[in-house]
Amino acid sequence: MSTETDTKNEANDGKHKEGKFRRYFWNPLFKDKSAMWTAIFTAVLVFFTRQLVEVTDRIDETTRISQRAFVSFKFVLGGQKILSTDGKWVNEQVLAAWENSGTTPATNGSSSFNGESWPHDLPKEFDFPDGSIRPFVLGPKGIGSTPVIVSTQELDAVRRNKSRLFLWGWVLYHDVFPNTTKHLSEFCVELTNVIPLNPAKVDFTDPTAEFSWQTTTCPRHNCYDQDCPDYEQRVK
Repeated sequence: MSTETDTKNEANDGKHKEGKFRRYFWNPLFKDKSAMWTAIFTAVLVFFTRQLVEVTDRIDETTRISQRAFVSFKFVLGGQKILSTDGKWVNEQVLAAWENSGTTPATNGSSSFNGESWPHDLPKEFDFPDGSIRPFVLGPKGIGSTPVIVSTQELDAVRRNKSRLFLWGWVLYHDVFPNTTKHLSEFCVELTNVIPLNPAKVDFTDPTAEFSWQTTTCPRHNCYDQDCPDYEQRVK
């Protein structure tokens, strides 16, 4: 008899607790509140979906930055010697070497390389005029070049410290990723320390003479993309 009574008391106690649970917790929060909770869960789902999209966009942007074509000036090197009809060395083809350090190609581009001798430093108002403009494409991790012709008289004047020779150029190109702007790389260097490799051959008209040189960076016209003052003009 006592066991049966205890069982009934436990059942009544359980019902009482369940009633309190429904009255103080379940009913205020959930009874007839399905529309509210649907809205809450929908809002939470939208929030986390948006966060996931933002994370994905950041990952995509990081991938673009790490893989996109990035073309920069590397160095100036000598190219073909140009001889006159009587066999004298009169001009030197000088090459501006460009390097694409990205893992995707630089496409649909153009490049220019030019130079000029001056008795002193370039004037502040110097506008770095274009040379001939050539199409430009460069594969991933590739090196290409843009040529300009320099007279041996100019090189000899630098060797004898009678004049200074400045070389400058630019490359404008696209990367392979959609919805990206054009990229621009500009450079300017001064060619210095023209030295004969064979002291017995210092004649710049001798086609067998060989010379080395060094370059120093100009104070201006070395920049990338929007850091270049003429970027907007170039991309048009």
